[in-house]
Amino acid sequence: MKIKTNKGLKVTIFAVVLLLCLALAVGITGAWYQAKRQATGTLSMDQGIIIDYKGFGQTPDEGIWTRDTTTTFLLFNETNAQPGEQIAVNPAGIRANEKSVNFYARVKLSYKFYNGETPVELADATKLIKTSSSFFGTNWVESGDGYYYYATGSTLNKFAKTATTFVELFATDAKFIIEGAGFTGANNNGESGGFKIDETTSINKIEVYLTLETLQGDATAEQAKALGWEITTGGTEGENVVELTPEDYTSTATTDDATGDYTPSETFVGKNPKYAFTFSLNDTDKTATITGPVGSPTELDIPSKIIVKGQDYTTTSIENAAFLGCTSLISVNIPNSVTSIGQQAFDGCSSLTSITIPSSVESIGKGAFWGHTSLESITVQEGNEKYRSAGNCIIETATKTLITGCKTSVIPTDGSVTSIGKQAFNGCGLISIIIPDSVASIGDLAFNGCDSLTSITILDGVKSIGQQAFEYCTSLTFVTIGNGVESIGNYAFKNCTSLTSITIPDNVESIGEWTFSDCTSLTSVTIGNNVTSIGRYAFWGCDSLTTVTIDSATIAGLGSSDSELLDNATKVYVISGLTVGSYITGSFTKAASSDREGYVLYTKNA
Repeated sequence: MKIKTNKGLKVTIFAVVLLLCLALAVGITGAWYQAKRQATGTLSMDQGIIIDYKGFGQTPDEGIWTRDTTTTFLLFNETNAQPGEQIAVNPAGIRANEKSVNFYARVKLSYKFYNGETPVELADATKLIKTSSSFFGTNWVESGDGYYYYATGSTLNKFAKTATTFVELFATDAKFIIEGAGFTGANNNGESGGFKIDETTSINKIEVYLTLETLQGDATAEQAKALGWEITTGGTEGENVVELTPEDYTSTATTDDATGDYTPSETFVGKNPKYAFTFSLNDTDKTATITGPVGSPTELDIPSKIIVKGQDYTTTSIENAAFLGCTSLISVNIPNSVTSIGQQAFDGCSSLTSITIPSSVESIGKGAFWGHTSLESITVQEGNEKYRSAGNCIIETATKTLITGCKTSVIPTDGSVTSIGKQAFNGCGLISIIIPDSVASIGDLAFNGCDSLTSITILDGVKSIGQQAFEYCTSLTFVTIGNGVESIGNYAFKNCTSLTSITIPDNVESIGEWTFSDCTSLTSVTIGNNVTSIGRYAFWGCDSLTTVTIDSATIAGLGSSDSELLDNATKVYVISGLTVGSYITGSFTKAASSDREGYVLYTKNA
């Protein structure tokens, strides 16, 4: 710890104060509720006690936060402390929100000391740092192991929800005072310097934590129920409930720069590898969100309820990209409390073999199971009102849209599926598939990146093929496009590098931009008779495309084109009777005879 002058100390203090302001905003309430000792069992606080906090240096109408969970947070972190230093703490206040019941409170301070990042034991913290004689507000009374909120001359007081003013948490002249004069080596620099305890140990970092340790609500069981609280005797049958001690998890927090929202986040520290994930807590509605992995878990058992500091949090959602790229994950248990699975939640989980969607799930984000090359089984539990499963596919019931498939999927032919959704099979290990007549459309990116897919048969009921639908299907060699197809979207077959031939059926009217670009093995193409437009660069990079057959009067009569359809062609067959434009005659010469009946042959000019 470098011993410095007070230059810059005010900046440090200001930063500390701001940190305190934010930390207080996270919330101090909601630990263990007892309804005047009249109820037994565990209280599930669906609404909880709600308190407002007034931040430092703000007007009464600004900086009001609503939270309802107890918390321990870092109040002070100093690496440049010196004997005699006094660090001011600006006022903060708390009061009951109008939605709250009346409640009692207790807070306490705790201290940690370090040499570098190594914890140092110090039996009496006040030898190094203490608080000013008046530190907490006048109605907070020291009780030996903490400070209770009392009213002068009365018994334990309560914060009333009808209160309109804030109760001061800290006194107006509250200060931390760095002692340390009795320590040797106080002027030493470097990691071994600071306040010297003995010949081998010194302290060069001080941390102070503030905990609002106890909140007890003042309500009967009947009143609690009216507020939306539920008295239970524990978890119901089949619930996977995890109760955490402070040793089971670590806490962090983030603040959104744009909105100022403050989000606490917890991380399991690993006693049970099945709980190797991070989670955040919503103190307004007492819910938990699973936010990501810890390390490289192979099995995950997501609990339906997480108990932190005596408070129950129901697991309701799995976040955007929570387990993105968890290539070691083989199995995951999603509890029946989860209502939302976010976009790309399990994207790239290439070892995942099966997934069961609970009946409680109401939304599944796009690409939730992209890149699932090993996934063989998909099941939606009975009773789900939004989704169903059939043929190892997840189907959105109301819209009859197949939203997720896997390597063993068979698309139902009973009419329960009328469209293939966006990115439904993206990156899966599918080898071949038949799109039945009951399906009318194939969505954008539906089979994008299915690099194991070798054949696709699209029956006549399909009307449209979306953008990038089969892009990067690099093993695709056999494609049948049904006669019902009317449009093929941009990039639909881009980079299908194993595709050797394609026939565009007669009902197709438009071929999008870059549709077959970089199909480097493509040798022959047939353009159906209703095609009126081919997008630019549709055949760019098709260096092996030597034979083109044209049945369309529009395409045959073109004067120019930027589709690059004919750039590498050596033979062009045009159905007899069509007028040929300069797009063909400018580079090709009509042959004296044709080796294909009903067609006129044009050969590349020398």
